[in-house]
Order: sequence, then C-alpha cells, then structure tokens
Amino acid sequence: MRLQFLLLEKTIKRCLIASSQCCKKGRVRSLSSLVLCFAILFLWTSIFPLSIKAETKSVSRTYAPPVELVPTLPESFGQVIYRVNAKSSKQLYIIGISHRGPFLGGDASTTLQTQSELYRIGEWLKRNKNLELLLPEGFFNCKVKVPAKHLAINVDDLSDESHLSVDDNTLKKKLSDHTCFVNAEMLLMKNLHMQAGQVEDRGLYDEVYSRLLRLGTIGKDSKKFLRASSDLRRLQKMRTAFILQKAPEVIDARFDLGDIHKRQALLTIGLNHLHEIIRYINKNEINIDPSFDGQDSYESRLNLIKEGFGITIIIPQVLASDRTVLEMTGLDRIHMASLQATDSP
Repeated sequence: MRLQFLLLEKTIKRCLIASSQCCKKGRVRSLSSLVLCFAILFLWTSIFPLSIKAETKSVSRTYAPPVELVPTLPESFGQVIYRVNAKSSKQLYIIGISHRGPFLGGDASTTLQTQSELYRIGEWLKRNKNLELLLPEGFFNCKVKVPAKHLAINVDDLSDESHLSVDDNTLKKKLSDHTCFVNAEMLLMKNLHMQAGQVEDRGLYDEVYSRLLRLGTIGKDSKKFLRASSDLRRLQKMRTAFILQKAPEVIDARFDLGDIHKRQALLTIGLNHLHEIIRYINKNEINIDPSFDGQDSYESRLNLIKEGFGITIIIPQVLASDRTVLEMTGLDRIHMASLQATDSP
C-alpha cells in the first residue's frame, strides 16, 4: 500500500512539472495536463486518508498494546495456569502450595522446594508489581503482642539489607529449620516488609481441623466414614468460599487505611483448593449443597468478579511439573490448556 502511494506521489510531481513547462511554452495541451493533475490530486487527498484510517484501525484491533509492559514470571519459579481480567487495576494472585504434614509436622517430599519457589514468586511480585499484602491460608490476626524472643523469626534480625535478595542455599536452609516453624510467607514479611491479612473464618477453620482429626479414628469401610468424609468436603468448600469472598473486603480495607498502595494481594492456599476456586470463577457463582447433618445450602455471586478484580492463579514449578500431583488435584487438564497461554502476571 505504501509503495503505491509513493508511486502516485512521484506521478503527481511529474505532472506538475510537465504542466508548468507546458504553461511556459504556451501550449494548448497544458489545460489537459492541469486537469489531469487536479484529478490525481483529488484522488490523493480523498483516498489516501481513508486508506490510512483503515490501516490504523486494523493494526489497533489486532495488535492492541497492553495496559503496561511487565517482565515475564521466570519459568523456574512457577507457571500461570489461569487468568481473568488481567488489565484490571485490582488484582488477586493465588498460589497453590503443598503443606507440611498436619499430624507430624514433617515436610512432604516437595514442600521445601515449593516453599522456596513460593518465596521467589512473592519476591518477584513485590519487585515487579509492588505487591505489599499477603493473604495466607491459616493466618489469624494476633491481637496480643508477642515478645520478640517467642517469635519464630526474631524481629531484631531485621537490618537495612533485609530487602536484598536471599541466595537459594540460605533460603532453603532457613525454610528447612525444624527448630521453629518458618515458612515462605513469614520470610517475605521479614525480608521484604510485606504485610499479612486474615481471610480465614476461625470457626470454619477449627471445625475442619476437628473433623479431620475425628475422621482418622473412623474405619474407612463404614458408612459413618463416608458420611463424615462428605461433610468434611462440604466444610472445606465452605471454607474456600469464605476465603474468596473475604479477600476483596480485606484488600479494600487495607488500601483505604493507607497500608498498601495498590488494591492487590497474594493469596497462598493448598493446591487441592484450586480446582474448586477455578470452578467458582468460571461460573461467577458459589453453589454449595446442604450437608447430611442439616446445614443449609449456600449460594452467592463471586465478590471478586462483582468488584472487578483480576485473578491470576500460579503453581510453583515443582508442582506444575509433577503429573501425579496435578491429576490428584484435578488440575491436569487446566494445566495442559494453560501451556498455550502467553500472558504473564
């Protein structure tokens, strides 16, 4: 298209020169040359703007620039498996993780690496997105001030260099310390001065834990076990739903107080919750059936979607590359579909 316009421009110039020469020599055909020039000029001024407008419109539609250009999350840290409303100024990042054993406190085979990668993802979000708020599963605000000597991480250890990146060996050494409980979220709070907010319901959390312990005392072949398992699964769904519904309220409250500069947060939650979370987001609805013991059903629209939040779900690389783990948590198909995506948080 541009080549055609260049040729047209040259033709016009030649015609103008020719007409000028003709006028100087007093030739009769100068009139026809001028008419030709004006005809070409008319086409130039009428067609060219329309063509440029059409070309610009096509490029804008096909190659619309992103709201902001950000670096891509390193693949060695984790993989984005799900994302909606990516351009919103309000964002919730959700990372699925593996937990320490609930009874013995020992680490699962992948927990240490998961925690290490969780720390790196949080660190990356802090540096590239200025993320300041953590919403850890199982976290409860403590109203009683605890002396520094009783904290798993001593506040006296904070220094002017705490914002610097921790090398992998030091990070894993801290996370594998069994003399006190330390996890990635606590290190992010210590090293990068990130804050934590509570999205858990204490009653639901305690009830789930209590029923989980009780389930271990029931024979797996009995009807009582099947019923108890069903009720426990429903409680977990209720707990997950409460966390999701509470998240935007906590984020907005901390933003309004001036504790954070952007309406965004990082929610860390067990990998087994992600399939349910994605189902709620896709439907934009939470729908939980009543329980065997008479608890009512629960139905509600998703607050995150209603309030315009973007949602990005990330899996640490060590879990994303474990086919068995993905199949057990129902994330294998979602992960396979995400491999075609090119978005980054």
